[in-house]
Amino acid sequence: MRPETAISLAMLALYHEREGKDLGFREDVIAKLRMLRSHQISVAGVRLRPGIGGEYSDEVSDFVGRLAIAGYVVQESPIKLTAKGVRLIKQHLNENLTDPEVTKGAEVLAVPLEAIREESLDEQKATTAH
Repeated sequence: MRPETAISLAMLALYHEREGKDLGFREDVIAKLRMLRSHQISVAGVRLRPGIGGEYSDEVSDFVGRLAIAGYVVQESPIKLTAKGVRLIKQHLNENLTDPEVTKGAEVLAVPLEAIREESLDEQKATTAH
């Protein structure tokens, strides 16, 4: 699974767990990535290393930083996505649902596939209505 897909899946899992509130901290995203790896789901390109107060990942920090620069994150610590940020992550995951690693990862992290697909269904309805 590509790094941005794995990180997006981890963030969406936290979003659902916390019922749309903040996602927690980068360490929480890293814990979800670790959970994927513990279930033999490949998370290529995301390096985890010891840091102050726990594990650290440049890839997770860079991803959250890029979302913040683009206006998809209201705050970085704890991470709080905008509505557009949630839609972006769901759209990205929906585009990658044909990858069995993504569907398996969603199952491991308890992310319902319907939650990933719902944004795309809304977009299709809006497009069809025009």
